[in-house]
Amino acid sequence: MRTKLMHLLFLPVILIALFVHLGLTRPNTNRLDNMTFDYPENELSGVKVMNNSFNGYTTHWDRYAWNWASYGGLFLSSQPEIKSKIWKMEMDIGNQLLLDELWIHKGFVDKLGKINPIVLRSPSKEELDKALTKGDVLLLAVDRDLVMDEILAKLPEDLQFRRNRAFYLQHGQRTLYVIASQTREEVERLFNHIKNAEEIIKRYSLHKGLAGVHTNYLLITTEARHNPYALINKALQIGCSWIMVSGYDDWMIPESVNKSLQRIHFPFTFLPGQYGTGGVMYGMKLYPQIQDNTIEQCLDWSEKNNGFYFRNLSGAGDKYSTRFSGYIVTTTADQAQIDSLKAPFITNAGSINTNPPPAMVLFLNKKDELNQQNIMQAIQERRAVAVFNNGAMSGPDKLCNALRILLLERDYLETVFVQQISVDAKVENNELSITIQNRNDKSLDGEILLQAPRGVIIGENLQEMPVSLAAYETRILNLPISCTIGVCGEDNPIGITLHTLEGTARALTYTNIPNPVEIHPLILDVPGKTNYPVTIWNYTKNNSVEAKLDIFSVKSKKPVFTNKITVSVENWHKAISNFEIALQSGEYLAKVSALGFTQEGKISIKTQIGRASVHEEDLNKDGIPEIVLENSKIRATILLFGGRVIEYILKSRNENLLFKLWPQKPPWAGEPRGIRAFYPYGGLEEFIGYPYIGGHIIYKYKVLKSSGNYVRVRVWANIHGSKIEKTITLFGGSDVLEVRYALNDMVHNIHTIGINPLIQIGPSTGPEDVYYFPAEKLEKRSPVLDRYYGSVFFLKEGWAAGYDTKMDVSLIVGYPVNAAMFMHLWNNHPNNTPTPYFYTELQPWVNIKHGTTTYFSFYLFGQDGDWKPALKKFSQLGLITKRKLKIVAKTKTNPQSIRNSSP
Repeated sequence: MRTKLMHLLFLPVILIALFVHLGLTRPNTNRLDNMTFDYPENELSGVKVMNNSFNGYTTHWDRYAWNWASYGGLFLSSQPEIKSKIWKMEMDIGNQLLLDELWIHKGFVDKLGKINPIVLRSPSKEELDKALTKGDVLLLAVDRDLVMDEILAKLPEDLQFRRNRAFYLQHGQRTLYVIASQTREEVERLFNHIKNAEEIIKRYSLHKGLAGVHTNYLLITTEARHNPYALINKALQIGCSWIMVSGYDDWMIPESVNKSLQRIHFPFTFLPGQYGTGGVMYGMKLYPQIQDNTIEQCLDWSEKNNGFYFRNLSGAGDKYSTRFSGYIVTTTADQAQIDSLKAPFITNAGSINTNPPPAMVLFLNKKDELNQQNIMQAIQERRAVAVFNNGAMSGPDKLCNALRILLLERDYLETVFVQQISVDAKVENNELSITIQNRNDKSLDGEILLQAPRGVIIGENLQEMPVSLAAYETRILNLPISCTIGVCGEDNPIGITLHTLEGTARALTYTNIPNPVEIHPLILDVPGKTNYPVTIWNYTKNNSVEAKLDIFSVKSKKPVFTNKITVSVENWHKAISNFEIALQSGEYLAKVSALGFTQEGKISIKTQIGRASVHEEDLNKDGIPEIVLENSKIRATILLFGGRVIEYILKSRNENLLFKLWPQKPPWAGEPRGIRAFYPYGGLEEFIGYPYIGGHIIYKYKVLKSSGNYVRVRVWANIHGSKIEKTITLFGGSDVLEVRYALNDMVHNIHTIGINPLIQIGPSTGPEDVYYFPAEKLEKRSPVLDRYYGSVFFLKEGWAAGYDTKMDVSLIVGYPVNAAMFMHLWNNHPNNTPTPYFYTELQPWVNIKHGTTTYFSFYLFGQDGDWKPALKKFSQLGLITKRKLKIVAKTKTNPQSIRNSSP
């Protein structure tokens, strides 16, 4: 009985084992920790491409080729092949010159212009042979001339029946140049066009460039952004030798870029400009406020500063038209109007993204060098041609027709704009990668010249290197980069010049070399122990770096604290570490030194009397908690969307001093068009490549201190690689709210951010609100109700004040003034779709420090009463910083002195 029972007890175990053996069940395998994600390795494997072509009659003999691409069953796209666009360009030029089916032998004009041939018109065979015994001959003939039978027979059949052609035959040292057409009228017309092209290239040097480019380097709003050196390289790759910029605050960039290029002896002309109301301005060192001017102010400013103002064509004939320097052309359709005006013109490239920008070809006298004066003179004298997509041109007929002939001939333009060889370069980490290409059917020898600032070391301090390329060969050269302390803290240009018998090609790249030390430029804390963060970037080969912190009393100038730490950090990488400090109440100067570099920051330690607390509360009932920081005076709310301070409430008035929309949503919320529009939640937010990075991401958070004489919350997010961290502190018994920023690994197309509180001091925004800015003199502004506008202030001290005269409430904002480019005031208006509201923004704009940490801090300080007593109390917190130098705008190149430039 017991044996039978034992058998029954073991039966389930035996069955389970059998099932496992047979694969019928797998204990402990169908669990979450055993599941994996299979990422599709090649998403394009499902793309089907269908090649198509046409060669026949439509309204004329035409040919083109294109591809259809199918994907996912529903996606279908058409893409023309490049040869189709070239064919169309050739046919368009023939049509414009009244020379249908025109074909010109490569090198025809270039070769012909270098000799003085015997010119014959429809000679006999004997006359032609006799002339060829004396020298090179240019033959003008129609196809029915007897001598042409033998000549045309030497051509491929498709060229024999072309209507218009220019070609050459060669034997030994002798060349026969032939211009042949169906009619004598066409022969003479083609001959005159070729003569015109010869005369143009003998008289002028051609310089291609881009006018009206928006770098967006110093822009915080949505656009494709370009580092100036990367933009110059993009221009070099398409044959340009000059750029005129005109985007937002672009005028600040060229002076420092040009100085950097001069130091490495790299030839390129980079000119400042700025768009204004109705047009664009060039030729000056300083420019008026970009967001708040009139046409008359732009003209007055340009005339006073010996500049140029080019108007949109829509303004032709208005009351100011006699004062315009010229007009902006946008398409070839503008040609007729420009001709009727007999006015100078300029193109406007705007923001450069996927589409090629319009260019200009300037015709400079052979003796003139390429500089700002000669560029503007050529434009004013209408020695310029606008070149649009696919080779379309606009400008004086004589110049356009010469370029059209040369474009078909190719050889001269490919030599001038160096098309047969090319060089390109980029820097990744600490390696320079150079790509050189030979597009010739023969090998070539050359030399590469490396041009870098002193302190940027390429390879074993390599400056020149020989190179040989086989026919059609492409080669990539990789060279390590190292540096010395003298080049840290800026973008350093690296020029690459390839000299060959085929011409000289150039490329420009840059290496971003951070400062070895970065710290917070300004922080507020309480007495006692705390951590002081430091970022070390190591340019040496030693992977262990010693950093020293010295703290001095601002009042006595004496040292009060010192500490050393050892940081492990690889070459050409960064590491973030912390000093432990302990300070009593006072104001201090911190100096952190490492690797031969010292960085300074201010620390204000103030005793706090009173208590503060933190709690979570889902105020808008969306399932995501808000974080509420509160003391006896202030209630501040953190919204995890964007990690922004959404409310800063002055309890004595029960008034939120920030824009009061949340928890309501703007009109486009919930619509597809609203997803990518600026979303004004309000509060203290950031323009960091908005709307995505600062707007629609839910930040993670951690309460670092939940109660006591201060409370502190850290919020952070990783947005497409950019690591954004904000530490928000409310102090007990004080009105000041501090937000410390630490930005790491920011994507490289973001160069500038705006710390952007949306402010509404009282219940409304209007003329009753007065804002004060400590620039060269104290500037005062009030919102107007009929428009939106912006102003830039280069502040001497790191604060701005707002005062609601009706409600008698003030708000002081503060920041470390030397860590910002400038203060930007924006007064919004309901006409500004999709943000149809009145509010004010007080934005310090900050350059991103790539490769290291960008530290910054911002302060809100609200008070009852007038702004002056509020400012005095804010000053007593030790949070007012002064500009160390004259008012400057710091770019990622070199600082340059500028002043507030209101018209």
